[in-house]
Amino acid sequence: MSGPTSPSKFARILAHLLTGASLNRFVAETLGDHCLNSTIATLANTHGLIISRQTEKVPNRWGKPCTVIRYSMPPTEMELASNVLARLEV
Repeated sequence: MSGPTSPSKFARILAHLLTGASLNRFVAETLGDHCLNSTIATLANTHGLIISRQTEKVPNRWGKPCTVIRYSMPPTEMELASNVLARLEV
């Protein structure tokens, strides 16, 4: 008998975006995603989601600035994203 499974990284990232929150690669690490750009590309290309991208500079672990992309879900995509999340959680 197997125990409950944890949500996939795609479901975790999409659920996070559906809260109205945004994220970059460093925030995604806390959600267990080590390659956020690939996860976003899969959500966009496989599921047809439009995900906003904004370049930002943040400090790296040594305090030096690095350029990353901050991703967010436009309000117009929320219904479709909710439907995709429901399918991912099955």
